[in-house]
Amino acid sequence: SAPPLVLDNPADIPVWWCCYCLCSGSGFVDCGESLIKAQRKLCCVVDVGELRCMEAVGPASCCLDNTKCLCLQSSTQLTPTKPFIEICGARVCGPPKPDGTKATASGQHFGHIDAECALQGITEELAEAVRKQDYRAALALKKQRDALRMGEEVVVPSSLSMA
Repeated sequence: SAPPLVLDNPADIPVWWCCYCLCSGSGFVDCGESLIKAQRKLCCVVDVGELRCMEAVGPASCCLDNTKCLCLQSSTQLTPTKPFIEICGARVCGPPKPDGTKATASGQHFGHIDAECALQGITEELAEAVRKQDYRAALALKKQRDALRMGEEVVVPSSLSMA
């Protein structure tokens, strides 16, 4: 018998959502290992490269559509099991993003926060830490800023992803 089917919840997919409002949205994702990926569910009928049946109600929504083509991701779920709102890569409300927001100075991680915005946010927080004489925070922010400028991948604190 086939292993149990686990469908991706849009809230758990590492996507830079251009806009996602409660149950539907579109955004960018790393091309990664699969160029095209689709998961669709309507009640108890599931399509993930093959047509199968599963429980109509459970951890997955009754209606689910996750589609990826190259670096574009589109998702819809009715009724949402983890509703969230995200605009321009910034999670406004709902569960936390599945991983840190990554950025590089070269901007090659398409689908993640723009490196210039990350640099600007880190620079502003660095200046604020110095003004408050919080030199421990300032040192950590300076290391992040320098790593980003050198083209290294860094995890940008979620407070900066709103920039």
